[in-house]
Amino acid sequence: MRVAVPLFNNRISPHFCTSGEVLLMDIEGKKIIRQRRTYWEELNPSEKIGKLKQWGVHTLLCGGINAFNKNQLQSHGIEVVSELRGRVEEVFERWVRQSGPGNTSPETSPDPMPSPPR
Repeated sequence: MRVAVPLFNNRISPHFCTSGEVLLMDIEGKKIIRQRRTYWEELNPSEKIGKLKQWGVHTLLCGGINAFNKNQLQSHGIEVVSELRGRVEEVFERWVRQSGPGNTSPETSPDPMPSPPR
């Protein structure tokens, strides 16, 4: 399962639309097996949604997000967990304890992580 977290430094970005960076995490069971930070500040919200779909993201953990963008993500099958605040590690741990992922099998693995920007 792949989880995306829009970032502001090492914290959840206050709003999806204004995030300049995203953290992608591949989760197996309840553990992070791979992660990569990717810059996307030049993308508008529609392009960010397209990238999340392209990267095979299953769940978006975010701060604020408007209803239109949330509906767009959900229409692409991406679960949106919003109104989160704090450091990424703390938010992720809380999410895993409360409602996080179960085990995923290799057959459902997402596409490879995107390459870092040049």
